[in-house]
Amino acid sequence: MMDTSDDRAGNSQGRRAITRIGIVIALVPVTLAAIVTGVLVIWIAFFKEAKRPEVVQPEPVNVEVMEVAAEPKLVDSMELPAVVEPDRVVQISAEVAGRIERLALEEGTPLEAGETIAVLNTDILKADFDRASAQATYDQTNHRRVTELHKRGAATEAELDSASAAVAASRAAVQAARARLDRARIIAPISGMLDDLGVEKGEYVMPGTPVAKIVDTSTVKVVVDVPEKEVGYLKAGDAVDVLASGSAVRRLSGVVTYISAMADGATHSTRVEVSVDNAERLLRSGKIVNVRMTRRVLADVIMVPLAAIIPLEDGRAAYVVEGGTARERDISGRTVSFIEGGIARRRRVKIDASVIRKRSVRVLSGLSPGDRLIVAGQKLVGPGQTVTFKAED
Repeated sequence: MMDTSDDRAGNSQGRRAITRIGIVIALVPVTLAAIVTGVLVIWIAFFKEAKRPEVVQPEPVNVEVMEVAAEPKLVDSMELPAVVEPDRVVQISAEVAGRIERLALEEGTPLEAGETIAVLNTDILKADFDRASAQATYDQTNHRRVTELHKRGAATEAELDSASAAVAASRAAVQAARARLDRARIIAPISGMLDDLGVEKGEYVMPGTPVAKIVDTSTVKVVVDVPEKEVGYLKAGDAVDVLASGSAVRRLSGVVTYISAMADGATHSTRVEVSVDNAERLLRSGKIVNVRMTRRVLADVIMVPLAAIIPLEDGRAAYVVEGGTARERDISGRTVSFIEGGIARRRRVKIDASVIRKRSVRVLSGLSPGDRLIVAGQKLVGPGQTVTFKAED
């Protein structure tokens, strides 16, 4: 059977209708997916916007600041304990044997060089001197007689030489006897204090027996053990301040006179002696004093409170304030000027820990004169923190 034209047209329209339906059906999942995706995006964006926390600016922190300034000249010194020792201690011993006949001085008495301390009995010594003198007189007379005989040819050359030798020997014997007699008087070789008198009247002494000790404290040695790392700053002739305590602290001037070439093996410190004029007898032997020694004199030094330095894992830092506006407040009826709105900035700093004076430390880098350094409250701020501080009067 043959299809008519109407049938063919109907079939064509049907096929196109089916195709459109299929396309629509095919597009439905895509459309739904797009709609769902859009809804999700809008919902997520809304949710995030709803949950986003409100940014709250931190409250300003009250701090204290100081203006950084450079000291034109700074004396870097160290203060160490020291012990006073006498300048000289002389132990006097008997030089001849004899009995102590007289003690001229008592212990603790000041004395001058050449002053008599003790006198030995001189009976035997005087007899020895007289005998030597008599022998010397005889030898001189004999020498003159032999000389006359030698001139007349009645004495040989050997006899003349023997007489001359006898004169020389007897003269030496007289000198020795006189020296022993003189040494029976024990005298002070130096001026000072008779610190110890070790004999009593009537005691018999032999040559070498200790009799007295003289201590010279008109000048004293202040002995200080200087740590190994500090001794390199010192040299002989350096001026030193000696601080002696008493009813009041007295400062005396001294001079470094000796620096040991060897350090103590146990303490790794070096003995340094400082000579001090002690004419007023303010320093007694054994007294503990402090000495102030100058390491060096530094120029243009920045010193800041040690508490203002913040330790970090890899160094140190400090906070300075930049900017700010001056304001006035009424506090208890008194108008006080403040700087508000300043911003805290963190600076890395380098310090010289060897230069610490009281509670301040030397800053080598990171701060400059004129910087406003936070010295109190710095632990409460961070970089960019707004701060308020009292303006300097």
